[in-house]
Amino acid sequence: MDQNFRVGEVFADRFEIEAVMAETALGTLALVKDSSCGEQRLVEFLAIECDDARCDEIRHIASDVRTIQHKSIAGLKDFEVVEGVSCVEMEPVVGETLDNHLAVRRGRGQILGLKVAYSFLAHICLGLELLHKKGYFYGSLRPTSIFVTNQGRIRVANFLCAWIAEHCLASDAKTQYLNSPFVAPEVRAGGDPTAQSDVYSLAVLMAELLSSMAIADFTDGPVEAFIARIPGVSSSVREALIRGTQDDPSARFATIAEFKDTLKTAVDAPADNDLSSIVVGVNDLRALLPSGDFAVVDPSMAAPRKPDLFDKCSSGARPRAVRQDVWIFVRDGVDYGPFDHAAIMKRFYDDEINESTGMFNTQTKKHQNLGSIDEFKKEIEEYLPTRDHNRRVKAEQELQKQKRVKAAGVSGVVIVLGIIAAVTFVPIIILLLLPEPKPLDVAGAFAPFEKTFEAPKIEEVSLNMDDSKAKALFDPKATEAEREAALAAWEAEHRKKFAGKRKRPGGAGANNPFGEEIDTFVFTGQDGEELEPLSDWEIEEEVMSPRVYRKQADCFAKYAGGRGVSGKIDFVINQTGTTRSFSSSIPGELGACLISSLSSIKFRPFGGTVKRVSLPVSYGR
Repeated sequence: MDQNFRVGEVFADRFEIEAVMAETALGTLALVKDSSCGEQRLVEFLAIECDDARCDEIRHIASDVRTIQHKSIAGLKDFEVVEGVSCVEMEPVVGETLDNHLAVRRGRGQILGLKVAYSFLAHICLGLELLHKKGYFYGSLRPTSIFVTNQGRIRVANFLCAWIAEHCLASDAKTQYLNSPFVAPEVRAGGDPTAQSDVYSLAVLMAELLSSMAIADFTDGPVEAFIARIPGVSSSVREALIRGTQDDPSARFATIAEFKDTLKTAVDAPADNDLSSIVVGVNDLRALLPSGDFAVVDPSMAAPRKPDLFDKCSSGARPRAVRQDVWIFVRDGVDYGPFDHAAIMKRFYDDEINESTGMFNTQTKKHQNLGSIDEFKKEIEEYLPTRDHNRRVKAEQELQKQKRVKAAGVSGVVIVLGIIAAVTFVPIIILLLLPEPKPLDVAGAFAPFEKTFEAPKIEEVSLNMDDSKAKALFDPKATEAEREAALAAWEAEHRKKFAGKRKRPGGAGANNPFGEEIDTFVFTGQDGEELEPLSDWEIEEEVMSPRVYRKQADCFAKYAGGRGVSGKIDFVINQTGTTRSFSSSIPGELGACLISSLSSIKFRPFGGTVKRVSLPVSYGR
């Protein structure tokens, strides 16, 4: 490839290079502007010699790869040869390459948390699994082929480019292209890519996501030594990464799904169907803004294109309406979104979220409960009667179902007993010619056993928020260092207070510092085991944990405006361990933020009574 693709240069008298996003032995990935209509395109200019037969083969592969559609894939749009240069157009993305993103993070001293890193990787895995089902393997996955959008999404690109590198690059260029620590040893040696070779790339990628340095800069040994230096991960995570990076392909995980599931267990991460459409939390979004001005048209907003890469733009084309994907909601401590208005309301109608769900607007940076946002208020208020009716109908249907199941069971028992009685006693009755027996007084017989069973009632739990030992944590005038010191002191006090109070076998009253006696209503877990009631001290331990206090301190520092705050937050803990039905006497963004800090708590499943918790809040007074 003789052409130099530099910012400001014009290719084919039509395409101005706006940004060079990556350069490899395969070619140059660039953002170009089509002067005929002003549209932006994402194009890989390939450094290959392509005769007619080879180009036809690439077009055939491209038509197949183009059918792969997934939220984690930047899909292929077209392949064409323009002025002797082979060009691949991909779906445009809003953001930057992962290698650049990680470099910016490291420059700021930031390292991804374990669950965030797993979420990055899980999205990539799900996209590659789809590629494997089509019969293709990536073989040369690396951070320059992965994009991070400015909304925190992960998009994998260059599927076709990886195939082209394997089949079309000259020997020296191919060796240079494959000379990457992310490429499996057998692929570097010239072998065909397999599922195991992609597992190798993913395992190395996960190690880099968790590390404070790039693996390309690591010179102190093999990849196993690099993994050994990852800070703050469990032995099970290290073992999964080491197994995924074995030199022998047969010693690795056989499939991406096996690798991902093993890593998921080690990380204790969410299931695939619970993965957010973004892979970072709200507070991390600012760090995701691209370091360069690489903003291009989002595929979801782009008008349909003709199949030919360099067809002239239609002069009369009108831009489509832009979706406002600005809303993020928090559930079980995980951020989901961003979504537009319609997507949020669909989840409300489907009962996935409710009016008390904490929301974050990525444009205004405001935290509010869903029901307090003007944009949603009217629709929610109009739908509430319908929702309540649907819930009552559903509850009644469930009750009737339980009654039918119970009745069917009783009928079955009666029939079986009748058959047994007929076989056993009828001959005896006939032989002895017994007279007709007197009717049995059933009511009288069972009178001593009359008892009415009631569903468990809600038990009121009142907590006392004692922040005296962590006063600086909520002091509007405290420095960040003073806050961190106060949090450390609180954590030590918290650990001391609840040391040894973990529940031990022996029933509901075992090791119960409150000495509470609870009439339990038996609930069982998935394995049929009887679940113990939830103790007050367990609630206190979670609600007043350093993790929750840190979130509340951040809320106070951000929204209290230097003023003291006093109020109360109430919520319910049901037997599944989830918190719901939040209400707060603290209005506005501060109240919503404090509720969000508590809604992230997940208790263990329990028997006994449902808990209604009342938590007084008094900060900075």
